[in-house]
Amino acid sequence: MTDTITEATVLPATDPKAFDFAKVDALRKHMLLTVESMVILLGTTRVSYYNWLKAGIKRKKTLEHVRKMVRSMVTLVSNDQWPNPAVYVANQPERLKMLQDLLIELDKEPAN
Repeated sequence: MTDTITEATVLPATDPKAFDFAKVDALRKHMLLTVESMVILLGTTRVSYYNWLKAGIKRKKTLEHVRKMVRSMVTLVSNDQWPNPAVYVANQPERLKMLQDLLIELDKEPAN
């Protein structure tokens, strides 16, 4: 992907009606994740994921959770921690575990 992924490109607005879940799906593809891996990360189901792609996220609490997770994922991409060479050679379960470990470490870091 030649475009730079930033939080502003994936999460441009706070209005739930303006939230474009297709950009989250593009982030998933850029991060070399399957839908199955993404639903695990987001704590949802495949059905919900595809519904979000079609109609967006309706519940405010769900939207906040997805925004937080996507923000963390964008941070990893922006800091060149993902994808790295090990990610390209890993199979999907290994890739998911690597990402989960990075997200846990990122969550432990103090906020600036």
